[in-house]
Amino acid sequence: MKFPNKRNKEDAKQLLGYFPILSVKNKTEKESSDFKKLARKTFHDSIKFLLDPLFQGDGGVDFKIDGKDVWFFPRISTIICNWPEACTFSLTYKSANSNYPCHFCLVQKEDLINIRKDQLILRNHVNMKEYFNNGTSNSAGLEQVDNYFWNIPNLNIYMATVPDRMHHLDLGLFKYQIEFTTELLKLKPGKLVDDINKRIAKIPRHSGLKVFKKGVQSLSRLTASEYRDMMKIMVFVVDGLYSEDLSNVYVKWNEIKQSMIGKHGAINRYTTETYESLYKTYVKIPYRLSNKKDVEKQIMENKTKTPVAFTYTAKLFDFNFSEAIINEHRDNPKLNKNMSKVDNFHDRPWFSNIAINMNIEELSDYQTDNGICYAQTLLITEIRLPNKSTPLHLALVQWYDFKSEITPFVYGCPLLELVELYNFIEIEAIEDTIHVVPRFDKNNEYFDQEGGIKHVKTCLLRSLSLKMAVPFPTSLWSRNKREE
Repeated sequence: MKFPNKRNKEDAKQLLGYFPILSVKNKTEKESSDFKKLARKTFHDSIKFLLDPLFQGDGGVDFKIDGKDVWFFPRISTIICNWPEACTFSLTYKSANSNYPCHFCLVQKEDLINIRKDQLILRNHVNMKEYFNNGTSNSAGLEQVDNYFWNIPNLNIYMATVPDRMHHLDLGLFKYQIEFTTELLKLKPGKLVDDINKRIAKIPRHSGLKVFKKGVQSLSRLTASEYRDMMKIMVFVVDGLYSEDLSNVYVKWNEIKQSMIGKHGAINRYTTETYESLYKTYVKIPYRLSNKKDVEKQIMENKTKTPVAFTYTAKLFDFNFSEAIINEHRDNPKLNKNMSKVDNFHDRPWFSNIAINMNIEELSDYQTDNGICYAQTLLITEIRLPNKSTPLHLALVQWYDFKSEITPFVYGCPLLELVELYNFIEIEAIEDTIHVVPRFDKNNEYFDQEGGIKHVKTCLLRSLSLKMAVPFPTSLWSRNKREE
């Protein structure tokens, strides 16, 4: 639906109700065919109860929004789920050993890895109804239960159920890829698996990026979000560790996602992660708050109080602690005039690496990445000169240069080295911050993780007030000109 000035928030969701779960006396009853059939029927009856009010009749649904009657016709376009959930919606067998394990095609399991596209027989409500009405559902890997979605117009339930990113990629294929890598490295002499864990632990910190201090030793405990963070760094971790082919596996993994998003766009990222989190809010937390007696009734009848925000009537005063310290020690003659730089934060090096937009007139003087150069921020300062009313906001940086003019990019990332060249630059010239990853077993070689997360962040901040102009020991660079 599209209404003027009406738009849902991103990932907006609404809890409609709880589905019933059948209880059993023992394991034997749970594994019986009658119980499985009853569980499937209960699920589809529950879906029917929720959706029937929307699809009854052909006249659509009338909404009253802001006092106006709005008509729309509902349609189910996509059901995001993992494979067992897709089997529940399509009522196909939930066993990878069945003759037809795929929920959207009729291809025998022996032929799934060796079949042409023109040989595919796709499932739809017409051919599945034929198997159901003829009583031969088992020959198509289909449960002998009436599927509610067969009655919804303009819907092929077998094509609408798409694999979600969280289960299919993050917790599925990528996890297997990590496990395959570790098993492969165990076949080679040496302790390469230990080297992987050490390299992962040495990845520099970056805002929003998970730090894996213990490497990949506990894969079963990683969440989907943590696997996505690992996707960003694994190509640098395996670099030069086994063979170039292994590194290219992780390069291709990221390229596939980028090309598909560029071609089809990202519709809610095809992930159920945000919806899976509802289980914590509406089931786990209310369960813990209950007394464990008649839990279902307590969860469904749980009442929450709406918090009331306390409003201050007036602001009494502001107090800036940093300004008070500066004013207190401004005229202290015992202060040391030397400024020292600390290159460790929590016993680990951490600098703000930045991308700088170079002056167009000087692009021919440097090797750049589409007009961008990279540097490491050492100091951010404000300088006030007696003959200027506007202060100078500058950053002291140490420059990165491309390691090689012949091969400036490796794995699609700039390959950099830190050079002994320092400049003050105007803060306005800073384009963005970047995540720089060292190249392991190499001296002074760095990758710019250009496709990773980017947040503005600085490691050191100072404010200076100079009573007279002081010549800088380094050059001052700006977008317009360079003064030596």
